[in-house]
Amino acid sequence: MTYAAPAPAPAPPPAVTRRSTRGAKILTAVGALLCVAAVVLGVFTARQFVGLLPLDLLGPDGSAGSAVVGTVDAPGTAQVQLEAGRYAILIAQREPAGLGELAGDLEVTGPDGTSVATGGGAQVSVNAGRGGVRARSVGAFVVAEPGSYTVTAPPLTDGSTATVMLTPDQDFVPFFTGIFSTVFGVFGVMVVGFVGFGMTVGGIVWWAIVRRPRPASR
Repeated sequence: MTYAAPAPAPAPPPAVTRRSTRGAKILTAVGALLCVAAVVLGVFTARQFVGLLPLDLLGPDGSAGSAVVGTVDAPGTAQVQLEAGRYAILIAQREPAGLGELAGDLEVTGPDGTSVATGGGAQVSVNAGRGGVRARSVGAFVVAEPGSYTVTAPPLTDGSTATVMLTPDQDFVPFFTGIFSTVFGVFGVMVVGFVGFGMTVGGIVWWAIVRRPRPASR
């Protein structure tokens, strides 16, 4: 009587090992934080840039905005209450009117009858348009004492109508610093955002790879 040899037992499945995902998690988290930092820096840079724009110079309809402290028709005379400081002189005209020039200097007379020199230039040149009106700076003057000043505007050389507006002149150094900071901020947003996005994508890919089980080495 013969006996058959027993069938061999099936081989056990190969053992697998799982690799650590700690590095991938750290890379993804740091990348996500950099992306958030880029968004925050972008918002700050945008707000700083908007703050440099003369948005309050003209109203929606082209009338004088909140930054304007006094107006006078050209030609014409008006009383304007001014504080001590430096003021920019702007000409506002309806578009598409020509870029008319004043036929002479703006005359500003103080409360005591003293004339104020108005032949200086604005530290920050302004050229803004809104509501069909274009306003541009043409000069500046300095008021030493607060009070009511008489402002007389000459006619324009081309005979067109215009409004002369007075607004506090911007200091050049803070304006230049703001422009430089805005440019640097845009560059920073691009660099931080690019690095953060790359780290986030790389971390996710790394995470997906290391989570795949692999056979244990024998």
